[in-house]
Amino acid sequence: MEFGKSPFTGIRRFLSGSLPWAALALLVFGVGAALGWSLLGSPAQRSNPDRFVYNEPVQLMHDQMHYRMTSGTIPTQSSENAPDINLPVTFHNFGAVKQSQVASWDFEIANRGNAMLVISSGYTTCGCTTAELSSADIPPGKSGLVTVYFDPQQASPGTVVRRGVILETNDPQHPQVEFWVQASVEK
Repeated sequence: MEFGKSPFTGIRRFLSGSLPWAALALLVFGVGAALGWSLLGSPAQRSNPDRFVYNEPVQLMHDQMHYRMTSGTIPTQSSENAPDINLPVTFHNFGAVKQSQVASWDFEIANRGNAMLVISSGYTTCGCTTAELSSADIPPGKSGLVTVYFDPQQASPGTVVRRGVILETNDPQHPQVEFWVQASVEK
């Protein structure tokens, strides 16, 4: 270090450039986007709330007997006049979850077909996981939500747990669909 020069000259020169401000702006944007996503839902869910169907919510739990939402059988439909289930996301990793914390995530079920999509049956793969359907009947062009709740209370700390929700539908191409969540359980 030279005498008479401040040791902070290099720091001042660095801070006067545009790189630190760009990094700060990117950090603020990232934090804001993460908070918006977690508090308000995904951008797709916020963009058009009218596309989601909320009829009588249906609770799904782990049971050896599938929960039947309809009575009788669902008629087979021609491919031109059939539901077409579309699942933008089928897996979510919660990351680290405290053993005392219940985690939840919304999955979208979209009907891109020309007939009513009917979810006739559903269950979860474990008693620590429950799910709620916003509606068991989804009209063409609309979407429903499956909210999956994972309670890691019975899981051992330090384990990675993967749990699922299985639904049976009247889509001839996808008679059964699955959603999966994963968490790393912490004490």
